[in-house]
Amino acid sequence: MNYTLWEGAGIAIIAPNWGRKDSAIRKGHGNWPESRSVCRLDLGLVPYHQAWELQKELVACKRSREDFPEVLLLLEHPPVLTLGRFGRPEHLLADAARLKELGLELICCERGGQVTYHGPGQLIAYPILNLKHLGLGIREVVRRLEEVVMRTLADYRVRAARRPGYPGVWVGEEKIASLGLAIQQNISFHGLALNYGAGLDPFDLINPCGLAGVRMTSLEKIKGHQPVSAELRHNLAGHFMEVFGLEPGTPGLVEKIVEKWLENCKIKTI
Repeated sequence: MNYTLWEGAGIAIIAPNWGRKDSAIRKGHGNWPESRSVCRLDLGLVPYHQAWELQKELVACKRSREDFPEVLLLLEHPPVLTLGRFGRPEHLLADAARLKELGLELICCERGGQVTYHGPGQLIAYPILNLKHLGLGIREVVRRLEEVVMRTLADYRVRAARRPGYPGVWVGEEKIASLGLAIQQNISFHGLALNYGAGLDPFDLINPCGLAGVRMTSLEKIKGHQPVSAELRHNLAGHFMEVFGLEPGTPGLVEKIVEKWLENCKIKTI
């Protein structure tokens, strides 16, 4: 089931019952999980608040139902700035008047990390995963998401790498993908943002991911042309399933939730 509604770094742990030293989710390990199903949803260009609400609905469902599949949301956002749960306002380099002039909203959310920018030309992937069922620790989830991005970039003959201590993916000295996760009672949400198109200027309004002086890049900037977004989504979803050991799943329960969400969204489909 592919819905097409085309119109930074860090982790925040918000589970109230966190802290047991023997918790399976905190231990983590390097083993690949047993195969499970994942439902991929292509949601197109979705306002941040609406995508956020869908994530929270899916998280609640996964917490209450053992048989609920893993979910991968692929989408883009209209221009917006977001600040992580413990983000520092000083990394925002523009005042409220300037943001209003540019039509940019600043949204504070529960993900980890500092301030970042989202906009068209940036592929967003929100994995809604039961980390306990997958046998994964937080650091391993971050490592695998970075691996997904690096494999996707390799499809376009772009060599990318990690930078120790700075979650995300880099091409040389420039950052091309940011990560920011939230974990709620073993369920992950929020995720990664991969720059593939033009429109990097808004990053000049912030210290991306709290890193003063860092420059952002994109596939278009590196290759000289913008990749086809449908192909990019297909490639990233394929690598996501490979890296996390997941198989394509049937929509089932997820479809009902998304259909209800669509009724409330009023987003134009194509």
